[in-house]
Amino acid sequence: TEPTLSDAINKLNENMQEAGLLDRFVTFGACVLDLNEHTVTVANAGHQPPMIYRAVTKTYEDGCTKDQTGFPLGIMEGITFECTTFALGPGDSVVLYTDGLSESQSVNEKDFGTDGILTALNPCEKSPKVMGTRLVEAVHKHAAGRKPHDDLTVVTFGRVP
Repeated sequence: TEPTLSDAINKLNENMQEAGLLDRFVTFGACVLDLNEHTVTVANAGHQPPMIYRAVTKTYEDGCTKDQTGFPLGIMEGITFECTTFALGPGDSVVLYTDGLSESQSVNEKDFGTDGILTALNPCEKSPKVMGTRLVEAVHKHAAGRKPHDDLTVVTFGRVP
């Protein structure tokens, strides 16, 4: 019902305010893919920045700055949620994840963290399916039977080479 992704996220925040849900908040992320232009527009309300694998340079980069990650929905009235857009080249992949992945703890209370994510991804094939599978397997191994303290969500997608 809204013309842009930014307007839609702003409306969600307003709806939480109007519903009287000020004692709750929701982290949220959304992407709009433009298959003709090979771009991704990202709205981020309290999640980690998307991680982009660049096939040409064989490196990872953040899909938005820490400032663009925004506050969770429902935290404050009148927040404007901004979006960022980036291009995907042939073979590029995007990894989206909740903090339940990066903050997953071992029995020694060590966070999986960004280092755990990169360690899991670096030796693997860079297809989105393999990357997602490797991350889930690695975080389960890291937790070694410890019950999760938060939700764990991983979404991967990319542009074919």
